[in-house]
Amino acid sequence: MQKHELQRIPVAGDIEVVEEGTIELADAQSFIGGDVEAIRVPYNGQLLCHEEGQKTGLPPNPRASAIALRPVVGNAIVLYGRSRWT
Repeated sequence: MQKHELQRIPVAGDIEVVEEGTIELADAQSFIGGDVEAIRVPYNGQLLCHEEGQKTGLPPNPRASAIALRPVVGNAIVLYGRSRWT
């Protein structure tokens, strides 16, 4: 299974795949809706999600949860390959 560089995974709607992308902090915060938390995911990736999403009652994101192998709420961004959040 080929992994893409960056995927924006909304709670509802289509996943946006960017083959060779970068993301700025302000863009990530805007898409996620607040402060960003980075967690490791399989295949040497990172998933960016809302740091306080569960506390603030954001809706579940089943697609992001399947990637993270744990519950994820709200919009998420997945980084693979050379893409890294630092």
